[in-house]
Amino acid sequence: MQAREDYFFSPAFICSFASDFMLLDLQVATRNKVNAKANYVSTYLRELLSNYFGKKIVKFTQYKTWTKAVNEEIHKLQLSLQSQKYRLVFHFGHGHVSAEIDTYFTCDNATRYIKQSFYVARYNNDNGLLTEVSSIDSFRTDYTVQEIKGKSEKLSELDKITRELKSELSRFF
Repeated sequence: MQAREDYFFSPAFICSFASDFMLLDLQVATRNKVNAKANYVSTYLRELLSNYFGKKIVKFTQYKTWTKAVNEEIHKLQLSLQSQKYRLVFHFGHGHVSAEIDTYFTCDNATRYIKQSFYVARYNNDNGLLTEVSSIDSFRTDYTVQEIKGKSEKLSELDKITRELKSELSRFF
């Protein structure tokens, strides 16, 4: 039993525990920042694209892309975000555009990425005309470490209960 107690007070365990707490703390802080930035960007894009309603916003080349007028504004936004260590990427689907904003942080010599995706607009897939601008869905920016830990513990508890129930039912069937 002494060996187990020695481990819990060892520098390796304390460092591991502190590292896990620091990682979760960084993840929560970064998630809140990414969500806040996604809220800002989605509002900005909604206002920007509202000016182009019924106008061509997508050009069809080998790949779908923004028309020149829209692209200039989008590029400015991307450069601004890039200077703040965020990346904004657009995905052109069949008649719709979605966006993904992400950033990263480093912990324990590993790079962790946090991203948020959201719907931007719909366009006519035949001619590229903007037909709908997304409604604004706000992402939470007030997560806490305690909340995430509590939910994680609750999930583990529910997983254990689920396994026990499945085991009991498997004996019946």
